[in-house]
Amino acid sequence: MNADQFAGVASLQQAALFAAGCAERACGVLFWAVSEDDRRDDLDRYHEALELLWRPLSSDVARYSSTRSGLERMREMRFGDELEGSAAHALYAAVVLHSALGMLARRSLDGLAECSAAARNGAFRIGARTGHHLVLDLEERCQAEDVERLLDGGSADELRESARRRGRERLRLLYEHYRR
Repeated sequence: MNADQFAGVASLQQAALFAAGCAERACGVLFWAVSEDDRRDDLDRYHEALELLWRPLSSDVARYSSTRSGLERMREMRFGDELEGSAAHALYAAVVLHSALGMLARRSLDGLAECSAAARNGAFRIGARTGHHLVLDLEERCQAEDVERLLDGGSADELRESARRRGRERLRLLYEHYRR
């Protein structure tokens, strides 16, 4: 089942966890790029946004909206396609976070497909940059596994651990490419 189909049957909590998994896999690259630029405050803000996705749903939609608005003022979202090197890949992780927060702020599953697409786009670009073209296939497989796990009642903890492991693999590929 793909993200569009999942949006038709998922609860908002399941969709939130799906989006958090996409963001978790993508954010290692974002954290690395921001750390490389020694932007500690930005790193804290991005980390806070990711952690917000993993928390149980809050009725305080303003928190999701304000965090999302804060991301729009960050370097990655402001400069977008002008970014180069690892920062260019960081953009897609920021877009995944932005999409996920928007979905939660609107309390609508409409953003689920956008979040999925942003994660797949980032994976595609990393695969193209590194010559490891299976990165996109792996992201698609991860998303399908996440959907299955969520529909089977899997826990947020096991979903997060799997996403972290896959995210570290992706970061390693990109890091090795830029450090050659």
